[in-house]
Amino acid sequence: MSTLDGHGSIDIPRGHLYNLPFLLDLLKFLGLHWPDRTAFEEFHAAYSIQNSKVNVNKLDLLGSAISLSGKGDFDMQTKQLQLDVYPMWGRIEQLLPSPVRPLPTTLSKNLLTVDVRVKSAPIRRT
Repeated sequence: MSTLDGHGSIDIPRGHLYNLPFLLDLLKFLGLHWPDRTAFEEFHAAYSIQNSKVNVNKLDLLGSAISLSGKGDFDMQTKQLQLDVYPMWGRIEQLLPSPVRPLPTTLSKNLLTVDVRVKSAPIRRT
């Protein structure tokens, strides 16, 4: 792992990611979409790898009712994940004119940011 070095991206422009419970799926009516049990329709991520550390520069899960964006890192040796994720109302950013596009992102980051921290326990062999 000490020789790993590079960068890349993952893009899923059309998909059905994560099945929603029926009651949460009804939120899609707020975004004028028919409920289909899908939380997110698009996924985009950009990352870089150096040694055993994966730096997630951009993480976007886009849905019609709610979208999640963020960034963070993952250590492959210690299995520790650290992400900072913030929600946004649907795809409102795509509907706005370019001069005011950063406004919803700034508001979302300041209102609510979810810190995702995972420490993996060592695997016990018997």
